[in-house]
Amino acid sequence: MPNNAPEILKYVKNSDDEKWNGSRRKWRIEKDPKFLSDPNWPNEKEYEAGRAAIVNKLTADDGQQVRTFYADYWTFEYDLAHAGLASQVFTAAKLAQADDRIHNVDDSSVAFERVKTAAIAEFQKLLAAHANIETLSTHVYKEFVVGKASKSIAAQYLAQLLEDEFNGQSEKLNEVLPDYLKAALAYVTDSSNG
Repeated sequence: MPNNAPEILKYVKNSDDEKWNGSRRKWRIEKDPKFLSDPNWPNEKEYEAGRAAIVNKLTADDGQQVRTFYADYWTFEYDLAHAGLASQVFTAAKLAQADDRIHNVDDSSVAFERVKTAAIAEFQKLLAAHANIETLSTHVYKEFVVGKASKSIAAQYLAQLLEDEFNGQSEKLNEVLPDYLKAALAYVTDSSNG
């Protein structure tokens, strides 16, 4: 994960938090503190070799018409935000968090629009405060971790938001998708793949 993600996601309180060096820690960052004491870290060759080993493991069972596509950076939600859908993913997360409220009123379309409008306004403030794409995308992903947005419900809202925004403009949507998702979509729509 990005270097500042543990603080944003509330895994640690600050840079002095003992959880950075805890033996039970199940997360890693790009410039992990346990490697920072090594003057040769990050060693570009070791990093690339490690990444290649992970890719080889992920794609080991590829064959016939099966092909594995893996994330460019981190999680699916983070990657969507990083590629250009930060506002839409953030809004979908907020809608997912409010899903019960939206569906437990007489006019759910009005409730949907209220939550959507508030989410867009909140995202604009987030964008103004965090212009760095890694930090912004981590704050978007935070809505799923700290905000407990359901990924499956958010996916349904995201599909609706994308359909409303990009209806009939698949080329425009393709411009803001992560590279691995573009490759996967191209692969499954290529008739020569079976």
